[in-house]
Amino acid sequence: MILTDFENLKEALENYLKHVENSGSRPPGNYKFIDRFIEPIYKTLALPITKRRAIRLAENLKNSALKDYHEEFYLNDNDINFFEANYKLGDYIVFEIIDNPDYDGTNSLITFMISKFNDDEKKYLIFNKPQIIDLPVDLATEYSKKFLEKTWIDKFNKYFRGFPFALTNTQKVYIKYDDIFVKFCNKVKGSKNNFLVFETMIVSFDIEDLLNLEAPQSILEIGRFSLLYKIIDDSNSILDAADVVITHPPVEHVP
Repeated sequence: MILTDFENLKEALENYLKHVENSGSRPPGNYKFIDRFIEPIYKTLALPITKRRAIRLAENLKNSALKDYHEEFYLNDNDINFFEANYKLGDYIVFEIIDNPDYDGTNSLITFMISKFNDDEKKYLIFNKPQIIDLPVDLATEYSKKFLEKTWIDKFNKYFRGFPFALTNTQKVYIKYDDIFVKFCNKVKGSKNNFLVFETMIVSFDIEDLLNLEAPQSILEIGRFSLLYKIIDDSNSILDAADVVITHPPVEHVP
């Protein structure tokens, strides 16, 4: 009976998450139990985590079939000023994975377009750029389409089969512009020795996390390609790190 109940819950959760991801709204029907289960997890988008967990999340990706997509993106003061000027506390920053338009065979294969949740008109490139690039809507659409048409996208998608909730590749990652994110930005702004870095990784939640009561919001993200953010010094040592960011639209914004 317990196994049957778990399988039913798993199927209901999968259907719920797929519907939210595809349509941006809750599915029709009575999902009050799932709402109560998911909402507190999804409203906690990021928490400080140990250096050990941050390293482990990146290693998940480095040791997987998707190791070619392990990247570290350094933010400079110009990038931080961009966030300060364009986001207020409570807003959501959307990171959409695309091909790196400047890929030359030696630099990063992918990058992320930056936008604000529920605003598809303004998208930007900021990672590893000397200045912020404001993308026209048609060019941003073209970048999204090109990523999905790449021959290697099959490998990217194939990896996710078999995970309970990571049924497809992650195309968007959501970060809340909250006190935690602002604190990280303030710690590095103007510094010559410390850097704010976004790192690609694969989400996990294992016995160590359970024992440490760490990163409970990762339970529904296991196996997903995502981002973490961290502060490192000039010796590449991690000083602070923040947890997995959610790869579905924030529940509080789903009608």
